[in-house]
Amino acid sequence: MAIDTVKALRPRWIVAGHKNKDLDDDAARVIAETRQYLDDVEDLLPKNSTARDFFNAMLQRYPNRRLGATTLWAGTSTLYASRDRHGGEVFHDSIAGWFK
Repeated sequence: MAIDTVKALRPRWIVAGHKNKDLDDDAARVIAETRQYLDDVEDLLPKNSTARDFFNAMLQRYPNRRLGATTLWAGTSTLYASRDRHGGEVFHDSIAGWFK
């Protein structure tokens, strides 16, 4: 996973995009939260057949976080549109790219 590569660099701080401004930039916390987020994406994508269902499932899973709903929706709608155009192959290829 790419996240393992970042962790192996042993950073002390990571300034995440679309983050909660009230949280610090502690690398261990950011890496753990990012890993969990990607695990949740991998879990929820196959369970949700539409972009709207996936989007709502992610918002349900993260109700108290500043998730960046606009960014989530942009990525979700693009991913599902690509999947629909290419017969589902884009899902596998997109997820595999996150975990390389």
